[in-house]
Amino acid sequence: MKLLSALLLLTAISAGTRSSAQPPSFLNLRLSSKVSLQTALIKINNKPATYTDLLKIADTGILKVEVYSKKAALEFVDKNEAKNGLVLVTLHKKHFPVYAQKKDGAAFVTNEKGDTMFCKNLVPPAINGDTSSAEWNRFLMQKLNPQAPADNSSPAGIYYVDIMFTVNTDGSIANLTVLEDPGYGTAAEVRKLMSQSPAWKTGLCDEMPVKFYQRQRITFVVTER
Repeated sequence: MKLLSALLLLTAISAGTRSSAQPPSFLNLRLSSKVSLQTALIKINNKPATYTDLLKIADTGILKVEVYSKKAALEFVDKNEAKNGLVLVTLHKKHFPVYAQKKDGAAFVTNEKGDTMFCKNLVPPAINGDTSSAEWNRFLMQKLNPQAPADNSSPAGIYYVDIMFTVNTDGSIANLTVLEDPGYGTAAEVRKLMSQSPAWKTGLCDEMPVKFYQRQRITFVVTER
């Protein structure tokens, strides 16, 4: 039986990212009681790989991780290869542009005309002005269906939906873009979610409202036992 939980994570484009030297966070999750990531056959982008190779992947580069038990793995590989299960890792082929970044304590924001604005004090947009992400997570818990991948027959695994959208100066959102679709109904669920988004408090550059390109990551986790 598949039991599903959702990790509700906020990633703003202006925020710091995990170091590529750190192992991906999904390695801390037990996705299947039937498959050990350390002994299973691993393929990254359909090429044979090792557990050591997994340790070198940055979280931000992963689109999805699918975990198949011995029986299910026979659909993809032969009996000998499937004996310890199969882990298929798919990496992102695309990357979002960087519209805001911090350097030496200052921030630089790219506006809709492509001009770079220097901000001594940058306040990113947030639901109800809550930059701690608590309001964002509350919105996800109320509106997101975490069962989406399981409802669409996904295997155990982790599915990342990275999105970018514009927060206008009136707090409305527009131009929603899904970087890549990990499948199993996840991208469609996120689009549905964002259509119900409340108004945001606009981002500020030195106390001046600015149109802001916001990046978020929503993580669906399917566990099997």
